[in-house]
Amino acid sequence: MDIEQNKLLQQILKRMVVQVDSREKHNKHIISYFKHKGIKYEKTTLNYGDYTFYVPESKRLKIKRFEAKMVIERKGSPEELKTNLFTNDSNRLLAEMTRCHNDGSKMVFLVESSSSNLFDWIDRKNIDANELFNAILAFEKTEFRFQKDFVVEKLKMGSKIIELFKEYLEEYLKGEVSDG
Repeated sequence: MDIEQNKLLQQILKRMVVQVDSREKHNKHIISYFKHKGIKYEKTTLNYGDYTFYVPESKRLKIKRFEAKMVIERKGSPEELKTNLFTNDSNRLLAEMTRCHNDGSKMVFLVESSSSNLFDWIDRKNIDANELFNAILAFEKTEFRFQKDFVVEKLKMGSKIIELFKEYLEEYLKGEVSDG
């Protein structure tokens, strides 16, 4: 990314507004991070995912309102992920992924856990680790624009969300992703 693009990226990031799904629960640590860092956010009902963003129009920056074609689907624990993958809840998740795909958006899964906690959890619950990871890999091999970023410490979730949005904007400015 050249110097001009980097300057533009920094200006865009200052204007970015994170949208948080109004049904998202147990996310005070994420909202606290946004507040602490001065990141603008608003609660709204999203069609899919838990977090996305937009950039308001700016005549000074010569940009139209920009709607991201990326959403974050946060799972508060490995248990929630398991429930979403192996129960009737998987139909709801699949429907959400289908809507996301049909809109041309990418869905990124983030699971709050640490590596050691994840594997301890697998052991405690007598979960077949291969079954869990194969289910996740099966989702990755679908036609959906899907990415997993499993292990995110709870207190790092807010910064990880912003990091992913920044990466998306960098790709957009380089022409590697289509218009939002």
